[in-house]
Amino acid sequence: MKNRNSRLSRHPTPTLTPHTDTMTCPKSELEADKHALVVSEFIPNRLYFVTFRNKTHRNTTDFHYFTTDDELVYNNYYADFGPLNLAAVTKYINKMNFKLKSPSLASKVIVHFTSSNEKKRVNAAFLIAVYAIVNLKMTPNEAFNRLCSLKYPYLSFQDASMGESQFKVRLIDCLNAVRKAVYFGIVNFDDVNIDEYEKMDNIKHGDISWIVPQKFLAFSGPVDSPGEECYHAPEYYLDYFRENKVNTVIRLNVKMYNSKSFSNAGVAHYELYFVDGSVPSHDIVTRFFDIAENASGAVAVHCKAGLGRTGCLIGAYLIKHYRMTALEAIAWMRICRPGCVIGYQQTWLEEMEPSLWNMGDAYRLRYHGGVDRIPHHKYGIYSFRNKEPNQMQSVEGLSCDSRDLRQDSTPTLYHHPSSHATPTATSSKTETQGDKLNAVKRWRDMHQTVKGFKKVLKKTH
Repeated sequence: MKNRNSRLSRHPTPTLTPHTDTMTCPKSELEADKHALVVSEFIPNRLYFVTFRNKTHRNTTDFHYFTTDDELVYNNYYADFGPLNLAAVTKYINKMNFKLKSPSLASKVIVHFTSSNEKKRVNAAFLIAVYAIVNLKMTPNEAFNRLCSLKYPYLSFQDASMGESQFKVRLIDCLNAVRKAVYFGIVNFDDVNIDEYEKMDNIKHGDISWIVPQKFLAFSGPVDSPGEECYHAPEYYLDYFRENKVNTVIRLNVKMYNSKSFSNAGVAHYELYFVDGSVPSHDIVTRFFDIAENASGAVAVHCKAGLGRTGCLIGAYLIKHYRMTALEAIAWMRICRPGCVIGYQQTWLEEMEPSLWNMGDAYRLRYHGGVDRIPHHKYGIYSFRNKEPNQMQSVEGLSCDSRDLRQDSTPTLYHHPSSHATPTATSSKTETQGDKLNAVKRWRDMHQTVKGFKKVLKKTH
């Protein structure tokens, strides 16, 4: 077997042997530190999460301290600050597994600490809570309750709007989203190709993000004459689409390229235009489901930046077919593709939630014989194993098992007053919300590339 990417987790879930010696209770000792604000115990006498009042801690004979506050960081568009993306979560899980398994740390209490900076703190809490869900088999509520402090509550994450926003996603929503994604095989954190995620996330390499394995990817809209590095011609994507069995493209924005560039290459192309920053009509949602549910391969969806309108429709699919709540669907998409769903689009998804649940129940009852028979994926997004010889599966290869994550819902229908008119998808040179988001991401990716290059130079001198 070829040597895989070194960043694929090769560390099994460690044996959770409690730290035992003559020292006092680690939690009591940590709480006695005058700089400690909140101490959370995840493995008794072995693993703790601590919020310190802006204090750096050095390792001692009994304690190993580490922080990720300046290592695993969120790259924002505007005032958004999290949750951290799929690559950061996977790196953290690998790091924690290594520490808990390391012989040199076997006799030490491991302390993940964070500062009182509210944005860094909630992202750090998100990381250790996800680890607890994935590797310690806690429920989201169990992990969240260990973190809770009435005196020091956690911020809610906001959307990628300029300035403060009323559209929030809570930490518990993110944890519930991860649990469902793991439960249904949407992701397997032991089998995530971090390099592929980080490469394809970069606007230079296509700005592509998988949301559902072998089913949905989101990307920024191609253009016939790119002119700028933040856009690519349709032909740029064809090789990646072939390699990953993507045979359908859905365009939601104005026409910026000739659809024949895809259709002549054997990729079906559909137009479902609606205005940038708005929400889709009932007819568009119905058509989207019809296309996606009948596609024989994966479906690539784009608007201008592949965030707002794209997030609306893929989010609706997650709610319908995986019985996620609207906030869980938004949280999962943002973990995969930060910035998804902006402003009022969140309200639309929340109001659509009950009717989408009912539609999903009816679909599963009709096609799978039971409302709880939710699809389970053999391989998650960015899977190494799925790309091994003879392992590529068709979408039809999904199993549909009964799952116990069902929630009660009340039938409701939602119609946005502006959703009935179908606008014309004509080319426009007016700068849109999508253009602005793409420009921010282009600048950000270039900045990250320069920082990475400087680090390499520093190491070689």
